[in-house]
Amino acid sequence: MQPYTHLAVGLVLAQAIYPRDFQSWLLVVSASLVIDVPPVSEFLVTKLEKKEFKGGREPFLTLGKISHSLLLWLISVISWPIFIGAYSHLILDLISHKERVGWPKLGWIWPLPWKLRLSFFDYRGPMAKAYSWPDLGITFSCLILFVLLKFC
Repeated sequence: MQPYTHLAVGLVLAQAIYPRDFQSWLLVVSASLVIDVPPVSEFLVTKLEKKEFKGGREPFLTLGKISHSLLLWLISVISWPIFIGAYSHLILDLISHKERVGWPKLGWIWPLPWKLRLSFFDYRGPMAKAYSWPDLGITFSCLILFVLLKFC
């Protein structure tokens, strides 16, 4: 999913679980975003170089595989807010990343060499746009839920 979708999911989870604890709230939201730092960095570097973004460029690909590892983030169980944020991101990506030709493959269980496949749909759509229907649907639903949780 796109980073804005992970942000929206992190906001809802933080508000639902830690409505009055700002530090925990911040940890949930940050952990839901930090996992995408390598792919977003690759996107920004590619755009600064005025090249077409295709994904799968080293060292960003390796860092992306590491940051999307379900096993690596198990250590976050020592801090529930970080665990909740990280696994909200990982589970959302796990169900929305079908392997496609030309796109990098995430192993999900790095450093183990096996692939874990649980994808139900591919959020990227046929044109790999930044705004797909699943992203927009989840994001707007989360924002509505966030407002309801915050103000009702």
